[in-house]
Amino acid sequence: MERREQVKPVGFAVVGLGMGNNRARQLMNEAEQGEIVRLLGVCDLLEEKARAAGEKYGVPWSTDYRRFLDDPEVEVIYVVTETGRHAKVAIDALEAGKHVLSTKPMEASLEAAYRELLAARKNRRSLAVDFDKRHTSATAQRIAYAIKQGYLGRILVGDSSLRTLRTPEYFAHNGGWRGTWALDGGGAMSNQAIHEIDLLYSFLGMPEKVEGRIWTQNHDIEAEDLGMGVWYYHDNKVGFVRATTCWPPGGWYARHELHGTEGAVIWSEAPQADEKWFLGGKWLDSAPDFPVDTTSATVRFARHIRFGDPMPVDGEEGLRSLAVLKAMYESFRRGAAVSPRELLAGLEQGNH
Repeated sequence: MERREQVKPVGFAVVGLGMGNNRARQLMNEAEQGEIVRLLGVCDLLEEKARAAGEKYGVPWSTDYRRFLDDPEVEVIYVVTETGRHAKVAIDALEAGKHVLSTKPMEASLEAAYRELLAARKNRRSLAVDFDKRHTSATAQRIAYAIKQGYLGRILVGDSSLRTLRTPEYFAHNGGWRGTWALDGGGAMSNQAIHEIDLLYSFLGMPEKVEGRIWTQNHDIEAEDLGMGVWYYHDNKVGFVRATTCWPPGGWYARHELHGTEGAVIWSEAPQADEKWFLGGKWLDSAPDFPVDTTSATVRFARHIRFGDPMPVDGEEGLRSLAVLKAMYESFRRGAAVSPRELLAGLEQGNH
């Protein structure tokens, strides 16, 4: 068997150079560190952005992503466009025989995300979502391990919250797509708190039903700047999620709390990173020594393509995570609890 360090690196082209510019730089850094990735192209609708990134990283650039679909050396299209434009790029790439790594969330609508998944199945290509905190957060992985191994006992409550500020300038930037239903898929819950929602889902599993409430309190946007949700489970555990973009300037607040019949964990991401654990009948002085793997999504995806290594968030998992978010929004519209599983089942039924 060929040794891993001798394997040809996987070629990536990054489409969308807002946050995608950071991803392009990340790929360059990982390649320099000897990982099996390489950046082979960058693309943005704005020529000045595409040109600047191409010249900065010394790779081909374009305003049309289809240029890279014809390049046999490009194996992965990394989609970092506006959320509501993910599916178009992803499906074109999958139909062209490329693998696709998508930034979070998978799409603005559940139906569009499902079309991506169908294209991946049809063309037998890999589709994954780059939820950073599942991939690179040691604390998130310690919590997941503790739950799986039963260190917390039967989980009773999971609670995640995010508080940050987004200014009018933020929403007006890049054509004003943020905070819109069509291109952002929502507001504070869909864009800012999607990591927290995905983490809570990964810790607690798929809820039986969810309730959601949203408000637009202090921004001139279509979607919400305050949202909250309650998740219900068959075993009587409960999940809570809250998010706002009306927090005071100069900082942000992100916190996760989980407790069960045998233990608890409090994880503060900001303003000051900290984690506290209650295990074995006492509060610990430091985090437990549980196994973690903080490899990035890009390197994991390359290893998945070359060696078949598992991806923490493949297309199926990304769709399930999105279904929880969309069920909260649908609950607000209906004024009643909604089952994420029923939303997913409706997609499958509509495909037959």
